[in-house]
Amino acid sequence: MGPYLLLLAGVVLTAIVLAKALAALDRIYGVLLGREPVVRIIVPWRRSLRDARHGGREYAGSAAVSVLDMVMVLSVLAAVVAFTIWYVLVEPTPPNVGGPGPAKR
Repeated sequence: MGPYLLLLAGVVLTAIVLAKALAALDRIYGVLLGREPVVRIIVPWRRSLRDARHGGREYAGSAAVSVLDMVMVLSVLAAVVAFTIWYVLVEPTPPNVGGPGPAKR
């Protein structure tokens, strides 16, 4: 059970360190762009019921793109590209099958 607890602790610590690093990177990015850190929280009882008719947006205009948004988008794109390369080039046949499946012929 010890190795599993060590693995779990490593995953949690890695997530915390990466979250802190991304938050610091986002703060630096905001300083370089001259953005003021703004936290906008609208509690449910202060929301207008009319917002649902207009797409549910809580503020007009578009939100600024942050470093965290870019990191998430690039990570997902990299994962999709890596999976596609693996599926098409490295492992073109289904596992445990003698030949290509009907879709691969």
